[in-house]
Amino acid sequence: MGLFENMDIASADDDPFGIADGWHPMRVTEMKTQEWKNKKQDNRDETALVIEYEVTDPESDYYERTISDFLAFPFASDSKLWDKDDKQRAARIKQRLAQLEIPEERMNDVEADDIVGTDVNVRVKNNGQYKNVVEVKVDNASDDGMNEFLS
Repeated sequence: MGLFENMDIASADDDPFGIADGWHPMRVTEMKTQEWKNKKQDNRDETALVIEYEVTDPESDYYERTISDFLAFPFASDSKLWDKDDKQRAARIKQRLAQLEIPEERMNDVEADDIVGTDVNVRVKNNGQYKNVVEVKVDNASDDGMNEFLS
């Protein structure tokens, strides 16, 4: 009998936070802005939109595990000054908001409460140590979250 007695540690997941590639039913649990230091850009202070999702299927091996979608803001706060990189960053944010069924005319005024609680299907793609949110589709069978935008 070893240190772990009857526990089968060898059979545990290799990554306790991992979520396999593919589509997973999830719920938006948080949406916020986050400050960060961009190490690739001389530790420049930057801001990102962070959307957190949690797996909701109790039958899934990944039940209650979370994944964060990290979408960097454009560097320039004035859209008239955006360069190619800024436009690409803004387009990624717009794409995700559109996938969350936020109408274009509401995108500039979206609040966390507009999205948190929304049931979605999330396509995950693992890339080395990173879990990436590739695509999001609102689960329209749910009555949570997006009703004011869908009517």
